[in-house]
Amino acid sequence: MHDLLNNAIQSLKRSERSIAKQIQILLHHDGSKVLLSVIDNGDGIPDEHQNSLFDLLDSNKSSGLGIGLWLCRHIMTKHHAEINFDHPAEGLGAVFTLKIPLKQPTN
Repeated sequence: MHDLLNNAIQSLKRSERSIAKQIQILLHHDGSKVLLSVIDNGDGIPDEHQNSLFDLLDSNKSSGLGIGLWLCRHIMTKHHAEINFDHPAEGLGAVFTLKIPLKQPTN
């Protein structure tokens, strides 16, 4: 969650768009899961980077190591959860959603 917020803040800082910069955090109960979304209205993520967002050592930022989103996905997977990316409109922000199960599966 911290990494997602930090990424959204950095995106808004880099953006030169003349709009009110916003970050939304939405929490939604969906049956057996809780959905937590971090949404910003920054410049978005270029199409060429969207397929590799969660790859280790992949970064489209001038700073950072490229492990943040990979680590988020790794941790989420270990807890039987998911993290997904979407964009509300082309070039207009990013949406990262954590899908967290309310109960861990029993083995």
